[in-house]
Amino acid sequence: GGPMYVIRPNVGPVGEKHRPTLEAVWAQSEFGDGALWRIYVRANDPDGDLDKVFISFDQLGGTHPGEHLIIPPSQRKRMNGAVLIMARVKGFNTDPSIHGSTYIHVEDRAGNISNSKTFEFTILAIGPGDIGEAPPSFEKNVSLGQAGFPIRSYEDLGSGGCTTPGC
Repeated sequence: GGPMYVIRPNVGPVGEKHRPTLEAVWAQSEFGDGALWRIYVRANDPDGDLDKVFISFDQLGGTHPGEHLIIPPSQRKRMNGAVLIMARVKGFNTDPSIHGSTYIHVEDRAGNISNSKTFEFTILAIGPGDIGEAPPSFEKNVSLGQAGFPIRSYEDLGSGGCTTPGC
């Protein structure tokens, strides 16, 4: 057979008092196409079994299923760090700007899901080179993992993904 993919079983106590809390999220709201974008996440869990960050993206004309990032073991009790995203728009992009939103929650080993946060962002064709400094309550040098960036150009969305004439 082919490769085996192991999905970790949900283990641990379930219920309202075991839910993790997503305390705060911060990200630069405007950035250039191709920027390394950091979404800072701060969360905690009463049982110390934080396990995953869930992140998904929306844009007009396209919703994306999202993905789970398994976080480093050092972040199980208190999560504080950044999800790294190479924010390159898919498709030939002549749009001056593209708008989208990001939805985030965290989960623990038992499958308890936190409150969620949603925020909007704008990708500029020529954007600020610097990614803004996160507020002091966020850890600057902790990586929570890397997420994909499924945002597509409006031309790409409008053509159903077709980018060459006559297809």
